[in-house]
Amino acid sequence: MNNRNFACAAVFFIAGAAAEVPDESQLLADPFANLDELPVVADYSVEVDRTRGAFSLDEGDGIYTEGAHFAKWDWRLEAPRPGSYHVGLIYHSIHPSLGVQLRIGDEVMVKTRVPSKNLSRNPDALKLGKIKLSDTGDQSVIMLTGDLSNIPSCQVKSLEFGPAPESEVPEQSVDGVVLLEAKSATTYSENMRYGSGAEGERLGFWTSEEDWAEWIFTLSSPGEFEVSVFYRCGKENSGNKVKLLANEQVLEFSTADTGGTWQELKLGKVKLEITGENKIALLPEPMKTEAVMELQKIVVSPLR
Repeated sequence: MNNRNFACAAVFFIAGAAAEVPDESQLLADPFANLDELPVVADYSVEVDRTRGAFSLDEGDGIYTEGAHFAKWDWRLEAPRPGSYHVGLIYHSIHPSLGVQLRIGDEVMVKTRVPSKNLSRNPDALKLGKIKLSDTGDQSVIMLTGDLSNIPSCQVKSLEFGPAPESEVPEQSVDGVVLLEAKSATTYSENMRYGSGAEGERLGFWTSEEDWAEWIFTLSSPGEFEVSVFYRCGKENSGNKVKLLANEQVLEFSTADTGGTWQELKLGKVKLEITGENKIALLPEPMKTEAVMELQKIVVSPLR
């Protein structure tokens, strides 16, 4: 064998050896191996109604008008309460992109484009954005679409409105405290809602035991925390029982007469062990009086 043939044989041998199954102990760890095992918060141990306060405007309740450059839907709306809502669109369309503009009264609330969508495969509403209703009186809702939207290739089925918080999702501060203000609550309600004025920001009009509030917040440093509520209650409405749900944990308290001032009530300790999204809710028990209370904020403080 000459040198050239020997070299070729050596290369063949090396290539063949490389094709053998390597020793698993020498392999690098898969950095994506545990993605499906990331922890998530447990559901509440008490059943809650997330449909409370939600409503929809269906195609059959609207008036559809074709136009030269766009189509128009007209509805009349009486919301169960003023406040912020997520608005979504249930539709079917083969168009790659459909322009949508939503007006309530004279104000343009949402202006966006939505992709094609097969309703039979994906029946969920596509979130368009967040709107704010200033009152509950009769209001005009107009939706313009950049193409015809009441034909077989493109059909609007309904607009879906669900309760939304007035502010963004709260985050844990550098000192470990989580401040859950009234404006960051999602109020699943028909009466209770966020309000502000000379007496400060608060959740008020809590006159139904079916109304409840939820806070979604993020933790960067999980651990054990003490939970306090800041509320006020008149003598005539004292004595109602309220549950505070912290992920799967439950704390209970009874309202008392606060003499017209905001007072702090320390409820106890909870363990919040998940980094990322966590949740707290307030649910009243069957009411003994005409109202539950007014809530200013919830403070979640780390225990050192």
